[in-house]
Amino acid sequence: MTSGLLLLNDSLLFVALPLWITQHTEAPAVMVAVITFVNTVMTALGQVWWTRWTKDVTSAARGLLASGVLLAAATLVFAGAHFFGAVAASLLLVLGVIVFTAGENLHSAGSWQVSYDLSPEKGRSKALAVFHLGETTQDVIGPSLVTGLLITAGPVGWLGLAGIFLAAGGGAKAGVRWVLHSRRMGTVASAAGTQ
Repeated sequence: MTSGLLLLNDSLLFVALPLWITQHTEAPAVMVAVITFVNTVMTALGQVWWTRWTKDVTSAARGLLASGVLLAAATLVFAGAHFFGAVAASLLLVLGVIVFTAGENLHSAGSWQVSYDLSPEKGRSKALAVFHLGETTQDVIGPSLVTGLLITAGPVGWLGLAGIFLAAGGGAKAGVRWVLHSRRMGTVASAAGTQ
């Protein structure tokens, strides 16, 4: 579930942010193309690099937490673009998409690592299917949720979205730690039972 909430970044980038730029900032409409270009180039050039930050389940959990923090920070920068003229708003949007892309890519790398590392070898396909329900849920309700938050509520909506990202990042890390702890305790109990 927390990964699905972090995946709201997808709806934010492709649905809500273009509407925000054109309806709630003084930035020129061409900034929609600029932020998409910056996001695409950063992702294409850095995709392998981001996976180095999430080599194992522990570092992946830290990556998911960092993802939530970065995505929350980016939402606040995007919100700030509302209060400035065209040039400052455009600069804030570029800065925001740089921070956003870092969070988006850490989420992608971290969630992939966590989903495979924590799924049991037997029944892995079922576990991964359940894990990816968050992605499907985001695809269904994400566009309406972020559009409703950001376009209807204005700058205050960005604060709500920042809170969602922070909570999801923290929840993802806590969830991974809980699973790892439960497995260790199960291993200890199993080992004690065989003695």
